[in-house]
Amino acid sequence: MRESVLLAGTTMRLAPARGGRTFVETAPSADPPARKSVRKALLGGDLVRLARTFSRGEKWPVLVAAKEGDDYTLTLYRDGSLLAAHTWRSDPSEAPTQQEAAQRAVVLAEAYGVADHRPVAAALRGADSPRRHVGEAFEALGLPPPPAGFGERVEPLADVPGAQIVVRRSFLGAIRETLASGSSSPAPGDELPPLR
Repeated sequence: MRESVLLAGTTMRLAPARGGRTFVETAPSADPPARKSVRKALLGGDLVRLARTFSRGEKWPVLVAAKEGDDYTLTLYRDGSLLAAHTWRSDPSEAPTQQEAAQRAVVLAEAYGVADHRPVAAALRGADSPRRHVGEAFEALGLPPPPAGFGERVEPLADVPGAQIVVRRSFLGAIRETLASGSSSPAPGDELPPLR
């Protein structure tokens, strides 16, 4: 995962999650001060777009959960391709139809090896509490729950034990580091300690 996010060109925080999974978030607070404005101007911290980049060439799925205003979204990528997207709207009248939820649930369930897509579809159809339904969808997919503070504060992974920063590199710098000496260990000084 670390080598994949190097190519995203932005500072990211990775945190271990149960089941051998990894949570990832953009980490603008860890950027050196001179780079913050450049990073925001060029990349904007859009994790959906970044997931498309760092999932290219990978066989594992990338599920992006994001809060946009009062709405929450799930976007599923594999190998740089969008497989499914779902939004829980704060307005319950905008809930998806049963058929739309079932179609999205089938794709999500297949990506995570879940045999019965119906609990996923039920979570996608929820309309009264978007944040709660994100947690229900994660549970139905067999994923660890979203980190504490998700949707409530910026950079919720900063407090997760074992979180690591992968500092933004130029594209060529990331390629060099990825190919260097067959070691996936970062060079001394390349990573910042977890934020507390």
